[in-house]
Amino acid sequence: MKRILWLDGRPSALRVVKQHMELLARQGIELEVPGSHPHPPRGGCEIAVLPPLGSPERTWAEGFIAQLGCRRLVSGEDPLEALYTALAHPGSGFMHVAVGIDPGRMCTAVALADGLVLWEWKGGCGDLGLAVEGVLARIPHEGSAVYLGSGPSFEEAEKSLAAAGLGYIIVEEWGSTRSPYEPPGGLSGLFSDKDILASITIAYRGLSRWRMRV
Repeated sequence: MKRILWLDGRPSALRVVKQHMELLARQGIELEVPGSHPHPPRGGCEIAVLPPLGSPERTWAEGFIAQLGCRRLVSGEDPLEALYTALAHPGSGFMHVAVGIDPGRMCTAVALADGLVLWEWKGGCGDLGLAVEGVLARIPHEGSAVYLGSGPSFEEAEKSLAAAGLGYIIVEEWGSTRSPYEPPGGLSGLFSDKDILASITIAYRGLSRWRMRV
């Protein structure tokens, strides 16, 4: 299991941990947050996320990790961006991010970065574009593509993406709920939400084919 030592105790940073801990744990990644009486992490320290420079907790965090020999230290004002940067370790970023979108009564989307699901989202299709734009801006990556399923709210979803200046590839989504894609390693078996599974399936289908529309 990959472990990330999380030392950024700001309320906004702890909210990010809470929002992502269960999603990442399902994929074999542990966010380890020291308690009130911290002790060295189990198995040493591969990577640690520190409070940003100039914050009151920074000196304490640097003292805590001084003897741990962490291979990489990450920090930043935006805790979500810091998390995604830490998840890209040992690289400085991901090679490719695929966003899969299942447009239904509500739109569902996932961000799949080099096979790792970093982000799950459900909301009104009119809010989709800004949500996708926001997550792509925070994930360090070399390339990305947005794959939009041909579901019942397709038109509203494509208008929202276009308003955010995002290009997309249209993917036929028939059967994506009943027969979700099963990638090597059994990723889909880790997710029970049928809409999230459909979005993952759309992302994988899009990675293998189809045409660009702007």
